[in-house]
Amino acid sequence: SGITAQALVGDSLYFGHIAIPKPDLHVIYQALLIGGVAGVLGGAFARLLAQPGLTRLPGHWMQRALLCGIGCAAIGFLTQGATAGSGYEVTKAMIDGQATGAEPSVFFPVLKLGTTLLSYLSGMAGGIFSPSLSIGAGVGFSIAKLAAFGNAPACALIGMVAFFSGAVQAPLTAVIIVTEMTDQHILIIPFLAAAFMGQAIGRRFLPVPLYRYLATRHVEA
Repeated sequence: SGITAQALVGDSLYFGHIAIPKPDLHVIYQALLIGGVAGVLGGAFARLLAQPGLTRLPGHWMQRALLCGIGCAAIGFLTQGATAGSGYEVTKAMIDGQATGAEPSVFFPVLKLGTTLLSYLSGMAGGIFSPSLSIGAGVGFSIAKLAAFGNAPACALIGMVAFFSGAVQAPLTAVIIVTEMTDQHILIIPFLAAAFMGQAIGRRFLPVPLYRYLATRHVEA
């Protein structure tokens, strides 16, 4: 399918070609910091997805869907739609270096995590992969802004890897996917550092990888 797509539309990247300056040694320490924060959020995210009873949402599907829908709509209204959908537009702006000032807010990753969680638990989720990349990008970008790092787009990419690895516990998969989606082989070492840090912390929230846990639970059910 990949060969066919390239033959028809050419070599295109999901997030396009991103101009990232060559990183220095400090990016490793930044990656470990981002990996730690993203690992906590990713692990908590996976735990809540795997064990929805922890959220104490209504048991009846109609009440649960209504409450989750109201929550998603309220957060979307407060963020002017930034938390709606897959989060592609906001993520693209962050890694392109177009997001400045308070847009997106440093609270974006937490709010996006909330809407993704509500969407999934409502029973009408469209998936967690793309939203996870958006949440992770928000984590890295927000940390870069708060800590005054000069390479916010690179931190956003590192955050993608770290959060996805913390949630799904597949560090090499996270590194390969983000590298191939952005063509940023220059960040392979910080990607690996953040991915394994995220996995190590995420495992403390849910010892079993999320997709394996969900598959086992559904089989047993």
